[in-house]
Amino acid sequence: MYKQLNHSNHETAYLLGSILLFSFQGCKEKPVTSPNLSSTPNVIYVFPDQMRNHAMGFWREAGFREAVNFEGDPVHTPNLDRFAKESVVLTSAMSNCPLSSPHRGILLTGMYPEHSGVPLNCNANRPISSLREDATCISDVFSQAGYNCAYIGKLHVDCPTPNDPERPGKYVEDRVPAWDAYTPAERRHGFDYWYSYGRSTRFWRSRPCSCSAMKWPTISAKTWISPETSPRA
Repeated sequence: MYKQLNHSNHETAYLLGSILLFSFQGCKEKPVTSPNLSSTPNVIYVFPDQMRNHAMGFWREAGFREAVNFEGDPVHTPNLDRFAKESVVLTSAMSNCPLSSPHRGILLTGMYPEHSGVPLNCNANRPISSLREDATCISDVFSQAGYNCAYIGKLHVDCPTPNDPERPGKYVEDRVPAWDAYTPAERRHGFDYWYSYGRSTRFWRSRPCSCSAMKWPTISAKTWISPETSPRA
């Protein structure tokens, strides 16, 4: 069982998760005229890497500590604390396969790993582990409902193939086996804005252009969300 703590009084509904690798996924509304979509909230889902539930300062604060049966770690997380106070926070969110690729397959498809196509961490020696092309992902559902969707950060659900757009016929990394992968537009399942990578620090934008600076995903997320700088405008 889990409790849902709803601290959001904003138009945007935030879902805060502490599961696996940090990635940032946001969906923004497209201009729509249908009455049942005009009030649809924005959704942002953040899931960091190897961050246990206890390691967030807000669990020691009033309004949060009463909802759990553990004592939060003595940590200082002011940004997460502020985020939680604007969010929907789940006290106990579990993955039936807390492993990089399989969990992301579960998150995207709602399927167990043996059905999503991603039972193992993806690399070039594991063609049996790659997100099913025919799978309906949550991003497909959001997109079909009129949302603009963005994926920013690590993906790692595709089996690497020699499809580097900058080096045709080559993998995007020279390591053997290759772990990093380039995900072409037709395999992005409704995500309009793409700033992602497979496993390494190499990021791929919506257009085939790589960048290896780790700080850029956060900057890219802020740019995409901000109405003043968003490329959706």
